[in-house]
Amino acid sequence: MKKTLYLKAYALVCKLNLARLSKIKKDNRPVSPFKLVFFCGKTGIEYLNASLVSVYKSWNNVPEVIIITDGTPAEIIQQKLIQWPQPLTIHTWQHCGEYFKQQGKNDLYEYAAKDIWGKKFIGICYCAEQFPILYSDTDILWFNTPVLENLDGITKVKMCQDVDHHYSLPLVEAMQQQKVLQHVPLNAGLIYAGGHLESFPQWQALTHYLAEKPDHRTEQTSFAVLNNYFNPGDYFKQEEIFIDVEDMYSMKYTKKKHPAIWARHYVNLKNTSFWRDFIYLLRGK
Repeated sequence: MKKTLYLKAYALVCKLNLARLSKIKKDNRPVSPFKLVFFCGKTGIEYLNASLVSVYKSWNNVPEVIIITDGTPAEIIQQKLIQWPQPLTIHTWQHCGEYFKQQGKNDLYEYAAKDIWGKKFIGICYCAEQFPILYSDTDILWFNTPVLENLDGITKVKMCQDVDHHYSLPLVEAMQQQKVLQHVPLNAGLIYAGGHLESFPQWQALTHYLAEKPDHRTEQTSFAVLNNYFNPGDYFKQEEIFIDVEDMYSMKYTKKKHPAIWARHYVNLKNTSFWRDFIYLLRGK
């Protein structure tokens, strides 16, 4: 009974869209040297708003924001979105896909057309080719400013440490990339990226596989392969971007337990621990 009430309470918090209560306005903080990118559909806007509020409250700079949609019309996202003090752009995945399709790179478009996470993949590839980006899933809350190196034109894919190798094994086998299983497991919930990812030597083979055989976690696996090629051993550690799946029914605030972390990715606890921490954040704890 207690667990049921807990779940219902946080479901209500989600529906209330409390992020709209936050006073967000332009101030004298500098603009971030990268753009903050999200992938979102109509069912994730409440999480997106909460994540944006956490950025505003926690960072010492303010980023320009780009939202890639899963096909949800931009006006639907815009209607429920909180105000943001820097430029905010909304693109559909088709917009990103057409960019590559016009260059004859049809495999990327086909992957996105067939798979929801292919839409995220193509959005990140599109944005990273234009400028340095920090991609964030909407179920991430921020507690401190991230410390990121200047890319200076370097191609980079920097993911965060995961608790296990949640990869597509068929893709690993097909690309002969078994070494990713020997490295630290990586999660695609947060990615610092920039440059031309297609400079990866197996890019054509990879995107052709994705277009032909998209399956569970091919997007995360592909980014892990790219991370281990462009900057092996360089990733966001758990002490920076925290992932935990053990406090679903706890009332303890993550920042109080882990004051030094930059952010937390809530993965399968986003319906409970995410909203618990967001309430603490709104209270200024």
